[in-house]
Amino acid sequence: MEMKPPAIVIKGNWYDIWCDANLTKTSTLYGLVQGLWRDAIVYDSSGAKWILTDMVPERQFGPLARFLSRLFYNPRFKAEAKIKPGGRFEMEHLKREVTRLIDEDDDILSQFLTKEELRAGVANASTVPEIIHIFNKGTGIEQIVGVDGQ
Repeated sequence: MEMKPPAIVIKGNWYDIWCDANLTKTSTLYGLVQGLWRDAIVYDSSGAKWILTDMVPERQFGPLARFLSRLFYNPRFKAEAKIKPGGRFEMEHLKREVTRLIDEDDDILSQFLTKEELRAGVANASTVPEIIHIFNKGTGIEQIVGVDGQ
């Protein structure tokens, strides 16, 4: 079984949008060292849920780089996302998670739409791409290739 994009990745009050099936992503060194991605949930377009188990960087980092990433040295690196199947999800569950993100938003999602408009859009959405489209409108990104029909 393979993850079907586009997908929404959620962990706590953080989210990401994966537009394609390529599992090579970009992360900060700090994010890799701290394992900030670990245990994020990936909700794909087929209704499958995936658990992000690890991000494996394209190269290893020594103790000095790991230490400095906590202070000021925090470059971005490519890393391979490792995911495992997590079952199926109900759209209502995803909508609740996304609504929680909107409620906890500190003005990132609601730059171009109000929280009320975002909540209404999510409530009316019936697919993952529709929810992503609402996110895109809220953040001012009108189109992402592979998500909004482009």
